[in-house]
Amino acid sequence: MFLRFTSPAPSLHPENDLVNARWFPAEGNRAVIVLPHWNANGIAYNALGPILNRFGISQLHNKRVPPTIGRGELFEE
Repeated sequence: MFLRFTSPAPSLHPENDLVNARWFPAEGNRAVIVLPHWNANGIAYNALGPILNRFGISQLHNKRVPPTIGRGELFEE
């Protein structure tokens, strides 16, 4: 499931103010939020969601980086 909303915490980069997140819901009441980090991309996060779901853990991840940066090189938020 995809979620899109305006961030309540504006950044220095206007393109980051619209959050595009992916939600992998699972049965149960446990969840993790995966933040962008070094050497990981959206494909890796998409693969992690179903794995965590098998253990009853929901996952939310998003990518809030300027379009000129591919991964977690800029971590300001």
